[in-house]
Amino acid sequence: MKQPALLLGFSLFFCSPPFLQAQNSQVYAVSQISDKVVNSVAVDFRNTKWIGTENGLYELSGDKANRILPPKIQKMAVSVVTIDELGNRWIGTYNSQVFCLKDNNEWQTYNFNNFGNHWISGLDIDLDQTIWVAAYEYGVIKQTADGQQAVFALNEEIDALKIYTLFADHNNTVWIGTEKGLFALEKGEKKWKRVEFKTTINAIAEYDGNLYLTLLTETGEAQFWTYKKMEDWSQITLPEAISRDRIKEIAFDTQGNCWLAASQIACLEQSNWKLYDKTKGFGSEASLDVAADLQGNIWVGTEGKGLFQVRKENTKVVEGAGIKPVVIEPVRKQTQMTLAEITDVQSMLNKDIKLNIGFEQSKAILLSQSLEELDRLVALLQKNLMLIVEVAGHTDNIGNPVANQALSEERSKAVKQYLVQKGIQTDRITTIGYGGSYPLADNKNEKTRPFNRRVEIRLMKK
Repeated sequence: MKQPALLLGFSLFFCSPPFLQAQNSQVYAVSQISDKVVNSVAVDFRNTKWIGTENGLYELSGDKANRILPPKIQKMAVSVVTIDELGNRWIGTYNSQVFCLKDNNEWQTYNFNNFGNHWISGLDIDLDQTIWVAAYEYGVIKQTADGQQAVFALNEEIDALKIYTLFADHNNTVWIGTEKGLFALEKGEKKWKRVEFKTTINAIAEYDGNLYLTLLTETGEAQFWTYKKMEDWSQITLPEAISRDRIKEIAFDTQGNCWLAASQIACLEQSNWKLYDKTKGFGSEASLDVAADLQGNIWVGTEGKGLFQVRKENTKVVEGAGIKPVVIEPVRKQTQMTLAEITDVQSMLNKDIKLNIGFEQSKAILLSQSLEELDRLVALLQKNLMLIVEVAGHTDNIGNPVANQALSEERSKAVKQYLVQKGIQTDRITTIGYGGSYPLADNKNEKTRPFNRRVEIRLMKK
């Protein structure tokens, strides 16, 4: 869990439309560090900045920067730096190595390269001092305080090909962002669950009990979401200037303002977006990380242009125009088509299709009127022998979430049982339950809530 500076207050209010604010503050290139690729920035409780670059780890305190390497290590390409609750500095590298610089300045080395030589794309330490390592194209590696290791491999335990970010929250839930969506592993659980999104997740952060993430849709649209009190998803509208960016990182400063690392440096302060670009001294279009220090200054690592700082200054704010209001809306994920509407199977591969079926109240027993729709699915699978199908159950959010999750799983299995009875091979069918995680309509409205109780399928090739 990446430790920012001590956070005071919270400035993400969404009650008034924002406007673009012109800035007198300037962005400064940090000359003390000459490395051009700065992958990661972290700030400890002494306000020392720890900078991870392609050439090593730098300690930046005041105006002095020192390159630091573990004993007997000649070269270290750093991909990620994080600081745990005890103040220890953790460093992940390009080649599956992890180093810990203890608060007493002693080094400890962890070798995960027995699982292969992988870029470490995420590294965090949970409240139990369990080490969580995301290997970009391999999976997640877990090492408990007693040295026991476990591997969660991609395409086996985790249905994805690449991991972009990893984060352990204050509930000891571990989150990973992949090119196929968001996954979570709750404390004590052994199985990762897909949560809400099914597209590329780039950055994850937590502030004031809320989870924040950035994503990039299949059409190249950047989105910014918050999971308020770990209960309700809401979208925050981004300024147009970064609406097509891959937003790599999220940070909060001492006033609770939110900063994003994008082609420009973006700050959301009291519902107003502030942007820092080349005219303000930011000489890069590829930010890789952003962090805030104890004085409210912002540090930005970039691809090819080095390290930058946004200094906290008293500035006169000028109102402007040109960006959309910050809009908070509940999730609305519309299913694209029903089974009866399919005319071209190829065009519907890997898309959610709603089944027109029903179940007895709070049970996984199919209603008789469901059989016609299921027989239509049987015929489709019999005609297209190269297809496999994923059956996904969904509920509304009324009642016990655990019971809803179980019911969604049971209903998807009921559909599978029917298909198998009709002669479809069991290895062509996978099932999953999402509970109330993917609402199509407003759960607070009794008239629209039933739309969320559904079963969807996803057709794929073997």
